[in-house]
Amino acid sequence: MDLSKFFLSDEWGSYLSHAGQKFESIADFRDKLRKFAVQSGFHYVLSRNDSIYVNAVCVNRDVDHCGWEVLGPVASINQCFYITQFNNVHTCRAFGDTVLQAFDLIFPGNPHLYCYHHLRYNLSRKYKNKGGEIVVADVLQKFFKVAYASTEKSFYFHLKNLRDEGGAAIIDEFIREIPLEHWCRAFFKGCRYGIMANGIAESFNNWIVAERSLPPFAMLDQTRMKEMKMMSERSVESKSWTTKLTPKMEKRLKEQLDRSRVFRVIASHENVYEVRNDKYSYSVDLSTRTCSCVKWQINCFPCAHALVAIQSARLDVYDFIDPYFTAEYYRMCYSFPIAPLSNVDASCSSTEDFILPPVTKRPAGRPKSKRIASAGEKKLILCGRCNKMGHHNKKSCTEPLNILL
Repeated sequence: MDLSKFFLSDEWGSYLSHAGQKFESIADFRDKLRKFAVQSGFHYVLSRNDSIYVNAVCVNRDVDHCGWEVLGPVASINQCFYITQFNNVHTCRAFGDTVLQAFDLIFPGNPHLYCYHHLRYNLSRKYKNKGGEIVVADVLQKFFKVAYASTEKSFYFHLKNLRDEGGAAIIDEFIREIPLEHWCRAFFKGCRYGIMANGIAESFNNWIVAERSLPPFAMLDQTRMKEMKMMSERSVESKSWTTKLTPKMEKRLKEQLDRSRVFRVIASHENVYEVRNDKYSYSVDLSTRTCSCVKWQINCFPCAHALVAIQSARLDVYDFIDPYFTAEYYRMCYSFPIAPLSNVDASCSSTEDFILPPVTKRPAGRPKSKRIASAGEKKLILCGRCNKMGHHNKKSCTEPLNILL
């Protein structure tokens, strides 16, 4: 009988997971940090390490400006260690090559996608003590246009603006660290379905924000029941749909069809068309499901140019839409219900069988229910005084104003 190999170190990779994580002591954190690094395959250095605070960064921080970092203090009230900031994304070449090799081994033939939000955070770190928040905000806005560029020409246009705003030396060094095909829409070798970030874990944590405050067993049980209810409700709801696509995608299809009305179609040869309006022209190939705007390939959903070409050929538009957007596939996702649990046969001889929580003194203040956002995730607001985007408002604005007398 073949048994899969199991190592005690297999679980070390889960020892560090998120900001707000609690450890019994600072020594417990140091021990788990060491094992986490061993299992994850990287080295770190301690930029601060004393009896009340630990700050660990990737060993390649100074060489490759890697953004991996974890830090936190010891709470004086219970002597437990808490992670206050955790960026678990390596941008150094040594670690990046190892991760990509592992990804290619586990998922052969599938392109690897970097998270836009983590890259955005790593870029903002390169301007630490090098510019104000207004400069960083402008750089990140231009980086958004670079990452979301649909064509190679558009990419280089926005890249030039980014280099002018953020400094060619910093931007060029940052771009060299991350292959274009892993983060820019124009070069990604696969279908992204319009997704640029992998924040599903954060969305799930926000969904169970109330359950997370419960003791472990109650948290798991309440989360199970919440998921079971969601699976059931979505399964029942989807059975009432009468459309080919899900309601959300049917709405998108209608919007794209409305946009396609302004275009004219000229046939070139079999399945190839030129789609024009008063300003631009696009090449659409129905046999390869491609459009020169590249949005059909990126989203796996026909763009307005493709839809007008499909209608001109008197073909069914639904035949050119990825099956994952259909109501049938949605129903398949929720066709595996979570089975209910029964404890009617469970017995308990005495109250001594219960494990009670430890006696601890509750810290002052209201418990936090939301995760701590990283520096790169802060939302920009429009200042009513200087009319610039940033992290300040009219009351705290210190920008000089040009007043015409």
